[in-house]
Amino acid sequence: MATPQKTYVICATPRCGSHFLGEALASTGLAGHPDEYFQPNPDGTLQNEKGNIASQHGARPLMPFRDFVIDRAQSPNGVAGVSIHGNYLHQVIENYQTLPEFEQMNRFELLNALLYNPQFIWIKRRDKVRQAVSWVKAKQSGVWGEFKDGNTIGKGVAQFNYDYFLIDQNINSFYEFEARWQEFFDENNIEPYVVVYEDLTKDIDGAVLKILDFLEIDYSEDIQFAERKHKKQANELSEKWVKKYLRQRDSFAHQVFRYLRWIRFRMFPNWVRK
Repeated sequence: MATPQKTYVICATPRCGSHFLGEALASTGLAGHPDEYFQPNPDGTLQNEKGNIASQHGARPLMPFRDFVIDRAQSPNGVAGVSIHGNYLHQVIENYQTLPEFEQMNRFELLNALLYNPQFIWIKRRDKVRQAVSWVKAKQSGVWGEFKDGNTIGKGVAQFNYDYFLIDQNINSFYEFEARWQEFFDENNIEPYVVVYEDLTKDIDGAVLKILDFLEIDYSEDIQFAERKHKKQANELSEKWVKKYLRQRDSFAHQVFRYLRWIRFRMFPNWVRK
């Protein structure tokens, strides 16, 4: 493994545009190849045989896996990038705290030791409704990404069912996952570089150059970006669901329902539906 000269973490939540940003950064040839290398399996582990990046390339113990990730995530100039979502950050930490060299470290110390003192880029999506709709559609269809050549990430099925409560649940989850990152930054006095997805899509090249400046990565004035292959997944169905959700959310009946639900949790916080 070649020790990186510079590392960074894209701090993200599901369906916030982190893969879109990662591909744009990789297209410069100067900012590594950021991806969700540390995404754990459903049981929270990294070293198993159920389909994560480690097992796709041969299951590895935790430290050899870290070395593998750094090699894979690094561009020729020694810059390596990874993406970690707030919903599984704690699982990454817990996996590596099982090793003697990390067990006494807090999560900031551990990430510094594991990823060679990374800088932090925080990508957020302003429109949580569209973010949640995107997640529900991906979950139902099994397609988590699409490429311009027609290929997909995941195997899709043409089966979509609008679910108000699932969308609403995910909106709340995304706020919670962002709050986890905010807590991490606050407790460690970190000022991450913030990228807003809606602004990113308006000027992707300009946004990437600003990130290169933040990371202090040298580039020429005539920098060339490689072709980006990811395709936007939002479509007419997405907009139909967004409008339907907003219509229901803002209805008088639903406002009454939300108020009654709030009262119930206030009066009976430990109440569990059987």
